[in-house]
Amino acid sequence: MGINLNKLAGCLCEIKDYDNELIALGRINAVSDAEGSSIDVVSSDGSDLPSMAYGTPVRLNVFSSKHSYLGLEGYVYIAHNSFWRLNNVTCFGENERRSYFRLKTRSKAEVEKIPESNETEGETAVVKYPCIVTSVSISGVLIAVQDEKCFFPIGTTLMLRNLRIGETSQIFNLQCCVRRTDHHTKLGNLFGCEFVGLDKKEVDRLCQVIFEQQRIEIQRRRGIL
Repeated sequence: MGINLNKLAGCLCEIKDYDNELIALGRINAVSDAEGSSIDVVSSDGSDLPSMAYGTPVRLNVFSSKHSYLGLEGYVYIAHNSFWRLNNVTCFGENERRSYFRLKTRSKAEVEKIPESNETEGETAVVKYPCIVTSVSISGVLIAVQDEKCFFPIGTTLMLRNLRIGETSQIFNLQCCVRRTDHHTKLGNLFGCEFVGLDKKEVDRLCQVIFEQQRIEIQRRRGIL
């Protein structure tokens, strides 16, 4: 396991299926066996949890102020509307858990290339392109740029500026590196980017904002907002 689950009691979490679709927002209520491999999860806002078949594998994205972000996976043993009990709970790898903590969005920002040290003065003119961030996780973003003149090859280091995720008032300026490219007929050029040099404080801030936007999404589904 690598971590004592008892220390996560009270922590907020996302409950997702293996296709990364959000099922519910919860709170870890208790560890329910002596071995520490079963946990009880309740709704984070007191609403009913959905029904789920016995043995269904699920993943929990847990946000802890002490442990930062943790990824857990387990199997549904009890799925009552007041709580879920998950058995055989284990941690999954850091790269995998970062990608699972992902939010679909249509957030406006600006993106520019960070000049390389060997580029000449004429090559380093900074051009800022308006862009749309279509998804964001703790590991990176997917950026869409409609300007046809904009193309960043794989390996290009970018600065993403003035990113406001969803309805939050917080603004992010993040450095990232292009890992894949594509083209969309409506969105334009797509750049899948991995964040570079994020410190723990910035990771925690991203976690909090993503989690809050997920909470708003679920409330909208239920007609609360």
